[in-house]
Amino acid sequence: MERVYGDGEIRVNSMHHMAIDDVAEGFRVTARAPDGVVEAIESCLENWTAIGVQFHPEAETASALDVKIFEEFIIGITGEQPAVKLVA
Repeated sequence: MERVYGDGEIRVNSMHHMAIDDVAEGFRVTARAPDGVVEAIESCLENWTAIGVQFHPEAETASALDVKIFEEFIIGITGEQPAVKLVA
């Protein structure tokens, strides 16, 4: 998540009625809301890209910054920068 959003606190499109309690083996928490709710997890296994988010980067109200998570996923699975930039 730091590669996508940088270091520090950001505002995300987050609506919860359920949340992650225990993170599965092979994953680590990479973002939390101020109230402690897990907002993102990522695989910590080599050669396997997996990103899980609790917020909604696909929503119509998402920002252009949120689209970067999809680009990061493409980079993670292909190892290459996408030829076309996604826009919100």
